[in-house]
Formats: sequence, C-alpha cells, structure tokens
Amino acid sequence: PGNALVPRGIDAQIKASLHGFNADEAQVFIRKSGESQWIGSLMEPARKDGEFQFVIFNIQNSVSYYIEAGSIRSPEFSLTVADLPFVKQLDLTLNFPAYTHLEPKKIEKGGAVAALKGTVVHIDAYLNGDARSARLVMSDGTNSDMTPAGSGRFNGQFTIKQDATYHIEITSKDGQSYNGTNEYDI
Repeated sequence: PGNALVPRGIDAQIKASLHGFNADEAQVFIRKSGESQWIGSLMEPARKDGEFQFVIFNIQNSVSYYIEAGSIRSPEFSLTVADLPFVKQLDLTLNFPAYTHLEPKKIEKGGAVAALKGTVVHIDAYLNGDARSARLVMSDGTNSDMTPAGSGRFNGQFTIKQDATYHIEITSKDGQSYNGTNEYDI
C-alpha cells in the first residue's frame, strides 16, 4: 500500500507489481518501529504475472518496509498502526442474473467473489467498532458509499462486470480515511 495508516489488529497486505523488468521472486524486508534490524521474507506470487504479495497477520506495531526483486529495490515505506475500527467480517449474498434461475446464495465470512457476470453482490460489513462512513472501492476506479445498518455495520452492493478487485475504505469517527480490508478478487 506504500505509506499507509492501518488499524491495529488487521491483516495488512503488502503487494508488489514489477514494471519494466521480470523476476522469479521478490522479498519484503520489514523493520518494526524503533528497531534497527530488517527481517526479510519471501513474497508469494499474486494473481497476475509480475505481482507478489505478503501479509502481516494481526499487525500490532508500526513498521517500515521495502521490497527487492532481482537487483531492484523499492523505496522505503511505512505502515503506521492506529487504534481504528476495521472490517472483522463480510457476509455476501450473490443474486445471480435472472436467466440462470438460480436462487440467491449467502456466503458468511466471505470476501473474494466467484460468480457470473451480471451477478449483484450484496455486502454486509461488520466492523469491530463504530465509524463515520464506509465505501466500496473497485479496482476500475469506481466507488460507492455504503449504508449504515446499525452500530459498526454497513451494507453495500456492486454488480460483477469483469474480473477485478475491491476493498472497503472506512472513515473513522474523527475523519481519518483508510483501507478497512485488504483487496478481494472478483
């Protein structure tokens, strides 16, 4: 994510896209705030060629990181950890196109979506605290505001048009905007 504000306790995903060169592997080097030692870890290949990913599970402390692939090193970035609400669970309802005659399908604790083009995906996002607002952000640049549905809960929807990704951006009660989920594949 480059330099980013992340909620304490979220699984923070770091993604690298190689441009202008190829490499068979990439490593992420992470240093906790206030420490001097960098710790390197091999990144996993991501969905697209030339992309790699790494997840810091249950992030508790701010970190700096950089990525190396081949002989290329990225700039250094920081993930600043703060006590902010994040999405702890997504429940999805897939409403398939009418021509399929399929009943809606409910997926509890979901995220990634695999369905036919034209499927309308309803999302119930459960946060671990209250927030001012939430919105769905699609990889094609479109976004839509989610509707508050009670304390720490928001609803939204999108229609599948193509292979893409999405995530939920949250605005905290004090006005800070940040990613409240990792990116999910569509």
